[in-house]
Amino acid sequence: MYYRRSAATLCAALTLGCFLAGCSDSSSPNNDNANPPALTAEYYAQARINGTYETQQAENGSTTIISPAYEGSSGSADDGGYIVSQLSSFSKVDYAPGSIPALDPTYRSIGIMFIKKYPQEPSVLQYNQLVRQGTMPFGSYFDEKEGVEIRWRDAAGTLWSTALGSGDQTGSTFTVTSNTPITVNPGQSINGHYKTSGTFSATLYDTKGNSMPITDGKFTVATVFY
Repeated sequence: MYYRRSAATLCAALTLGCFLAGCSDSSSPNNDNANPPALTAEYYAQARINGTYETQQAENGSTTIISPAYEGSSGSADDGGYIVSQLSSFSKVDYAPGSIPALDPTYRSIGIMFIKKYPQEPSVLQYNQLVRQGTMPFGSYFDEKEGVEIRWRDAAGTLWSTALGSGDQTGSTFTVTSNTPITVNPGQSINGHYKTSGTFSATLYDTKGNSMPITDGKFTVATVFY
């Protein structure tokens, strides 16, 4: 397959962070399954991964920014047509007065990828079909299967995904509860930027065939279609 990638995640984190970030906690595990960390920011992702809650929230601190970030890919599919993907997650940028902001490569974030296949390269308006409100099926970036792919990288650096291993998602669910344009001022939206919320429960796999549950998932993330 051939993919044309969008601007880097760091660029997105720095630009979106200016108006999306709100004061809150950053990425944090919590073993209290009865009382997960409170969600206090406008943008967040939270789920119980293998029994432990993981939470990312937008944060605009004195030396750290946690910001909604995105990475997009598009290009010709192997079997013809055109495929577009959009990975929404969170990035951490560390900075100090007088220094150059630096992306924290160790920061872990729940990633939500939306994948859509088109007969041909879509128009600007057709990009809106990438994310739709309601229940969405599970897909795969590498197999060019449209739908949603959930990703997580653990402390050891292992990538887990709903599309790896057997990819069996029997009983899993992913629902977009709202998808609205992001506005800066009343009636003034940002071209191509959306605020997307939803819930999910699924099974994650690694490349060795191991699996673990990701449940009680909820999110409000920034999605960028073009």
